[in-house]
Amino acid sequence: GEFKNALSAAAFSALTKLIKFYGKDETFRNMLDGYVKVEDYYFYDSELVAPKILISVDKENFDLLPDDPASCNIDIPEEKILAQYPVSEIDKKLNLVR
Repeated sequence: GEFKNALSAAAFSALTKLIKFYGKDETFRNMLDGYVKVEDYYFYDSELVAPKILISVDKENFDLLPDDPASCNIDIPEEKILAQYPVSEIDKKLNLVR
């Protein structure tokens, strides 16, 4: 019923994150049907907090997913931004990002 649907939706989301993390092509996710296992889960009392779920995926089948070349693209602006600072000022600028 409702619990099984919620668990399935959480597993789907977890698999999506795993596929994206490893730079695989998500359009081939159906290749993993039957190879994804829910190892553990936790549902919070509030519907406002997404459930936590731990899945495992058969490594051999996961490795068969084609890589998604677009996942490795880095957007580099055409206009270069150049920031110049005197060496004596660099540590002050670095302190701004701590």
